[in-house]
Amino acid sequence: MTTRSLFPLLALVLSVGALSPGLQAAARESAPKLISTTGAGARWKDVAEMKRMAQAGDAEACLEMGILEENGGEQPPDYIEARIWYERAAAKGMAEADFRLGKLVSEGLGGSENQEVAFQHYMKAAQVGIALAQYNVGAMLASGRGTRRDYVEGLAWLIVATRDAAVDPEGERQLRGHLARRPGDITAAEKRAERLIAMLADRKAKADGETAQPARR
Repeated sequence: MTTRSLFPLLALVLSVGALSPGLQAAARESAPKLISTTGAGARWKDVAEMKRMAQAGDAEACLEMGILEENGGEQPPDYIEARIWYERAAAKGMAEADFRLGKLVSEGLGGSENQEVAFQHYMKAAQVGIALAQYNVGAMLASGRGTRRDYVEGLAWLIVATRDAAVDPEGERQLRGHLARRPGDITAAEKRAERLIAMLADRKAKADGETAQPARR
């Protein structure tokens, strides 16, 4: 099988619903989390209050406004507005917004399609541990979409994404099969995946430590 025929099959994961049914529940544990606007513990009493908080610069409210505009409700989806809110949330460090913005940009929803920019957003989300973004980074590296093709780095990110059964491992299996005659590349990817996992754990530990620090007076 040629590279051209194989790697269009290594599709991006764009939502939890895109996964195989048996892994959807596990994926929800690592997928971007939606912040409830109606359930117990909501930070706002209604959409109007949420929008006011978003307009005032609240990062979580910006993310939720983007989700609201992307999914629609009583009104049709507004992908242009969704992009605007996601961009604001992403600028404030919301990795979920980067993942969702990558999806819109990669599909050309609400603006031009740009695979290079989509890759950058997915990478930001991948580097803070979002498994679906890690899969997309691996898939794009393996197929050369939005970035230079790199089978070793691509397989490494696919290994990272699928290590906890959070994402369907089919993409990893496909790429391993393609590299079967290049065992050195597979070994290099596995070692690179170990380094990525250690890096992600270190970043998480540092972030948790910063969160736990008492506020300075």
